[in-house]
Amino acid sequence: MVKTVISFYPGAGGSRYSQKTLGKDWNEPDRVYDDFIQQKYNHKYLQEINTDEDLVLTHNVNSIYIKSCFPDHKLIQIVYGLQPCLRREWKLIGIERYTDRTPPLPRLEHYNAYKDPSWPNLDSDSEIEELPLDIRIELDKDHADMSYAKSYQSHHYTRDSCISTIKWHKDYYKKSPLDISRADLVVDLNHAKDAFSQFMKLEIDKYQSALFDSEWKKI
Repeated sequence: MVKTVISFYPGAGGSRYSQKTLGKDWNEPDRVYDDFIQQKYNHKYLQEINTDEDLVLTHNVNSIYIKSCFPDHKLIQIVYGLQPCLRREWKLIGIERYTDRTPPLPRLEHYNAYKDPSWPNLDSDSEIEELPLDIRIELDKDHADMSYAKSYQSHHYTRDSCISTIKWHKDYYKKSPLDISRADLVVDLNHAKDAFSQFMKLEIDKYQSALFDSEWKKI
């Protein structure tokens, strides 16, 4: 196998493309293929460089910098707009990933979100311990499995995850902007007519979000 770097924005289908070049399944809709092709964590944004790898998948899209890191690798760049690609990635796995990294809901916040209208208003965690035993048992059970709290968090953190995703990537790509001048092959999803490009353009464009688009304009 020719040593290869596949460069693409998050959500643009780099793992799918690598699957296709290896002759493996690549075109199942509404999913990510990261679990098929193990994208090395330190290669995602080129935090570290390992030129011994035969296949490198990276979200860095600056061909000049990539070629300086991997001069002997063939460089394939998948090109499409950052906003729609990132929106797809955020909707598929970004919200869940952000929520999973978020600590459990504080007990007082959980109490205020969960409590029955007949329960007293509280101002501190310590007051929870003074509640009747039956209420404390019910609270502890729900807080332990976090079934309600996770639902609350999902709603509460959707906007936060959106803002965090957009801001981080806009900052990153401002420092390392798109450049395809040194690419050996450019797969332009807007104009290419091959099966992969046509599939991915449809796959990306179907993930719409008014919230994401609104925050994108603000940041």
